[in-house]
Amino acid sequence: MSTKQKALDSIIKIANKSNLSIQDIDEAFIKDKAIKDTIPPKSGSIMTHVFGYLGGIFILAGIGVYIAMFWESMNSPSRVVITLGSGFFIYLMAVSCHIQEKFKRAATPLFIVSALLQPTGIFVMLREYSTGGDERHGVLFMASIMLIQQLFTFIRTKRLLLALTSLFFGCIALGTSLDIMGFYNSGYILSLGFSIYILALIAHFKDFPKFATVPFFLLAGYFQATGIFEILRSSLLGIDDRYVLLLTVIAMLTQQILTLIALQRTIVAFISIAFGCTLFITIFDLLNLEPEYISLIIGFSLMCIAYALNKTTHKFLTPIWHFIGAISFLTGAFTILEESPIEILFLGVACGMLFISTYAKSRVLLIVSTLSILSYIGYFTKEHFVNSIGWPIALIFMGFTLIGMSALAFRLNRKYIQENEE
Repeated sequence: MSTKQKALDSIIKIANKSNLSIQDIDEAFIKDKAIKDTIPPKSGSIMTHVFGYLGGIFILAGIGVYIAMFWESMNSPSRVVITLGSGFFIYLMAVSCHIQEKFKRAATPLFIVSALLQPTGIFVMLREYSTGGDERHGVLFMASIMLIQQLFTFIRTKRLLLALTSLFFGCIALGTSLDIMGFYNSGYILSLGFSIYILALIAHFKDFPKFATVPFFLLAGYFQATGIFEILRSSLLGIDDRYVLLLTVIAMLTQQILTLIALQRTIVAFISIAFGCTLFITIFDLLNLEPEYISLIIGFSLMCIAYALNKTTHKFLTPIWHFIGAISFLTGAFTILEESPIEILFLGVACGMLFISTYAKSRVLLIVSTLSILSYIGYFTKEHFVNSIGWPIALIFMGFTLIGMSALAFRLNRKYIQENEE
């Protein structure tokens, strides 16, 4: 008899002896897990992860800088493989992680990275192999390919992130198509958006699968906002577009909040937050606040909202708003510090967010902080080490050194610190 089976037999005997039901055992497990989740990770464990992540970042940065240095000398197939090939490979990794339960949480940042790399790769491929023509056709081709991929993946996985990326590429495809055909009527757009909104409500009350109504609510919000904005702009001639946008956002935010109160749908909560952010951005802009400070304030606010959402029934929105908030915050921070004597502090801000990501166990914050560190290293390289082959080699060496420090810290933590605590 295996050890696992012996343990199960012991549990059954104890349960029968103490008159414990399956529900009692289940509740005890849930309570135990909740208690463990409230215990913050040990600092030694956090630093071990931070050293490991930073080591990996420096290695990737070194490879990236090396590729950038020799980009012009690469042939067309090499450029396509590096961009589109790596993006598609990461997409396959994301799908694989989603299928395997223990790696499911790692799928979100991988889907995000693949959704960034693949369009870039498609544009590189078109640039290398196209023979000219209207650039809008290239945008339409990219958006159509990505829409098909993201939509079918969403149908199979039912991940909200993929619904958002499907909407994003779908809107690009539709907008580009209308622009190419020269057909862009604001009344038609508003009517289309309101019709989709009514259809989404009907689908909700007819007990359609919830995931199936997600694209309808998203498309309805986009088309209604676009239609209202265009109608108001053409009606209120001579008025600053920012006031037109303010009126549009107030109208849409009111609709979405009332819908959220009535339906309690996560997707409506997402749309409400999006219009709420747009409202405050517009107000700050009308108050002549500098864009970098707007970005910093909105980014920090969104990360706080994401943290709060994680404790509600709308916790599925946490990774999305962590992602948007972190990008906004870091963009604002970099713009403020750029070309100042303390510009290097941005690296500290990004590393600080990486530390927070390990403490909060947020893979989205981890991937954003990682990308920001890589981006800053690339920017720093362009400014100071354009033609120095020693710089990427030094980055790779520092990366392996940090990984070695991570392994050493893990061994010391396990051998000396944990044993003493026990």
